[in-house]
Amino acid sequence: MTGFPNAFAWRAACAADAVLATWAGPWAVCFAIKSGSDATIFNFVEGQVAADPGSPAFILAAPEAIWARFLEPVPPRHHHGIFAMMYRLPEFSIQGDELVFMQHAHVARRVLEVGKWLALGRSLPVPVSLHPRGGARGVPAVTGRYVPVTVGGVTYQIYSESAGSGQDVLCMHTAGADGRQFHGLMADPRIVEHHRLISFDLPWHGKSPPPEGAIQGSWRLNTDLYVALIMGFIAAAGPQKPVALGASMSGEICLELAYRHPDSFAGIIACEACDKINQRQTVWAAHPHVNQAQFVPEWIRALSAPRSPANTWNRSHGTMARVARRCSLATSPSTPASGMPGNASGVSIPTGARFLC
Repeated sequence: MTGFPNAFAWRAACAADAVLATWAGPWAVCFAIKSGSDATIFNFVEGQVAADPGSPAFILAAPEAIWARFLEPVPPRHHHGIFAMMYRLPEFSIQGDELVFMQHAHVARRVLEVGKWLALGRSLPVPVSLHPRGGARGVPAVTGRYVPVTVGGVTYQIYSESAGSGQDVLCMHTAGADGRQFHGLMADPRIVEHHRLISFDLPWHGKSPPPEGAIQGSWRLNTDLYVALIMGFIAAAGPQKPVALGASMSGEICLELAYRHPDSFAGIIACEACDKINQRQTVWAAHPHVNQAQFVPEWIRALSAPRSPANTWNRSHGTMARVARRCSLATSPSTPASGMPGNASGVSIPTGARFLC
């Protein structure tokens, strides 16, 4: 695979695309995709592809060799999405009005997906997701309940779900998400036959409400509170020396749990965890002119493998959109809030915290 389709066929496929048609509305944007010296302009008026080419507000530009890797059925590392290329490939650039791009990143991403589908020689229509289909989504047999956990004189009503029997595994969701992330594991008979998976939603997340009398937007999560909530939940819910399982934000806290409470866990599974992570902040998630419900899921795509099953990705995308839609970014005077999905639920880390979310 070496290049995008011709401009006429590409624009025509975008005009007929069901996803872009769903987004049609009172908005307009004009942008270009530039591969080497060749550029294709896309002009949207009233949310629909217009015949007039227009003047691009921004250009996504890269050498032909970079786009050729993006167009592969399974792109190599850092070539699978706009934000991955923006952060990791110096040859890739966003030229022009960056704010307009951030406002319409989802549109640019879909236009690229349409172009890739055509470049791969596939027949229309373009599927909603280019991620591989993994069959029907499994439905877990879960038991849900609320567990009161008191930390620092504040009682939180923590929603928890469990499935299976055997070795307890404490499943901790990523920033801005909730325990539904583990429904796929909970629906897998190979896992739940010998393990009891226990998830819980952090306060202000999922089905765990804010504590009584809390001020909207007051939620702040730091290392000490995070550890205290986890250990308080274990004490209240009663899992027996569980294995701690987490990814990203919760993977980081797994390291802290191993350090502070090594005898309380049978094991630690810390995915995507390390002691320092760069570029975890983005001002665009807090920008008043950027729709978080559209922007945050697009930004998170840079962290998602191109072979992630479509049903898993769609679930995560929907969770991030819902979180961003109903919550606002909270910041503190000491440190800007993280740009990870946790920002959408008001996660902010004080200066000097050992854990960054």
